Amino acid sequence: MSTSHALSSSFATVNAQGRIVVPAGVRQALGIASGDRVEFLVDETGVRLITPRMRAMTLWAKNHGGDAGDSTRAVRASRSDDQRTASEAEQRVADRVAAETRDHDEMAAVLFADLGL
Repeated sequence: MSTSHALSSSFATVNAQGRIVVPAGVRQALGIASGDRVEFLVDETGVRLITPRMRAMTLWAKNHGGDAGDSTRAVRASRSDDQRTASEAEQRVADRVAAETRDHDEMAAVLFADLGL
């Protein structure tokens, strides 16, 4: 037995020209009016009706971060933290290199001794 999650149901009949009349309650629920263009998106999951309001909301979300706005800020902050950490590490290495007083032969001798060579 299949269960439906629909809040309401409406039917329409396709006429000989392939036209249907969208019931008033459906038009109201979708926020469409006379003259509005709708898009039918067909994919492997079925058919979706895209309204002008849906299209506008999608466009707004793409330009303003949408639901992902907070996560976008978090990713940018994390990236900034990573760059700061890398810069600090590079500076520590540069400081140690600058503070090193041994020449290459002395450093090589210490390395070879540590390796047991």
